[in-house]
Amino acid sequence: MPNLIGKQIKYTHIDAESKISDIKAAITLLAQAGILYKVIASSCSGLPLNSLINEKKFKLLFVDVGLMNRAGKINLSDLLLQDLLLVNRGAIVEQFVGQELLAYQSPEEEPELYFWERDKKGSQAEVDYIISLNGNIIPIEVKSGKIGRLKSLKQFMSEKNIALGIQISQHPLCMQDNILTIPLYMVGELKRLYTSQIAVSTK
Repeated sequence: MPNLIGKQIKYTHIDAESKISDIKAAITLLAQAGILYKVIASSCSGLPLNSLINEKKFKLLFVDVGLMNRAGKINLSDLLLQDLLLVNRGAIVEQFVGQELLAYQSPEEEPELYFWERDKKGSQAEVDYIISLNGNIIPIEVKSGKIGRLKSLKQFMSEKNIALGIQISQHPLCMQDNILTIPLYMVGELKRLYTSQIAVSTK
């Protein structure tokens, strides 16, 4: 599973020789045990997001980014010699952000985390994470590298008429073209920063 973080799950990629029903059952049990979390695709055309999901499309998060590295046999020397965010194709940073988004949700409710995908020929797009806050749909794009065009995020915002999008990356905190960039170390402040920016933009 650590090698599949950030990818849409195809059961044959997990074990081509096992029955799909057995793999589904295993994933369900691991999710119930808190070892895995299913990030399910939603059309995000309105709220609640869970009423618009496609359960056949999902990604997985592991229980912890440290355990993910250990299970994936990523050595400490690899992390020290390479850009941490580019190790394992950026899966580490996507796991970290997803883990943080789940951790900072209300402990009184079941955490919810979705992603959006357009899978049309010649017009493919995907936004890493979608959450809702105070009646607003918040698209979140995670960038492991230092550059990125945010094409999918902008496309989503245009199609769904979303006023403010979020980019989480190595860049410093800034606001540009209705996209709030939040550095990785401030993921825990996402809701406060988003709420503050929405308040400013509606004045």
